[in-house]
Amino acid sequence: MFSTRHCLASIGAAALLWSASGLASPEAIKLRTQVFQEQEVVGADGVRRVQRVPASNVTSGSEVIYEVGYSNTGPKPFQIIITNPLPSDLIYQSNAARSVGAQLEFSVDGGQTFGPLTSKRVRGLDGQLRAAQYSDITHVRWKTARAIKPGEAGYVSLRARVR
Repeated sequence: MFSTRHCLASIGAAALLWSASGLASPEAIKLRTQVFQEQEVVGADGVRRVQRVPASNVTSGSEVIYEVGYSNTGPKPFQIIITNPLPSDLIYQSNAARSVGAQLEFSVDGGQTFGPLTSKRVRGLDGQLRAAQYSDITHVRWKTARAIKPGEAGYVSLRARVR
C-alpha cells in the first residue's frame, strides 16, 4: 500500500519567482500543496456526483490529484515557475495537468531540462533512443504566462496513477 504520507513527502513544489528587477524574495510567494482522490457520492436527490476528497490511503492503480496553490504576498508583480518532481511510484496521466494561464513543460532527465513531452527522447532497454512516454516523466513544470500581481492567487494541478 502506498501511503498519503509517502505521497506528500515525495512530491513537493519548488517555486522560482521572477520580478521585473530580477529574482523575487522567497517570502513573496505562498505555496500550498494538497493531495486529493475522487470518489463518487450519491446525493440526497439520488444523483451521483464525483467529489474531490483529501487522499488518505491509496493503493496501486489509484489515481491521485496534486494541486499546488500559489499567491503573491509581496509588493511587486512577478512570474511564477512551479516545478514538481514526480516520484517513481507515480505515473503522470495523459492530458491531466491543469495549467490555466501557465505553460506546461516536462522533464525526463531528473529536472535537468524541460520542454514539451513530444520533444523529449530517452534511452530504451535496448540502448536506442526512443520518444519519451508519460511513464518517463520525472518532473512537471508550470510557468505563468504573465506576472502575478500582488494579492493575486491561482493554482496548478496534475493527476498521477500509483504504480
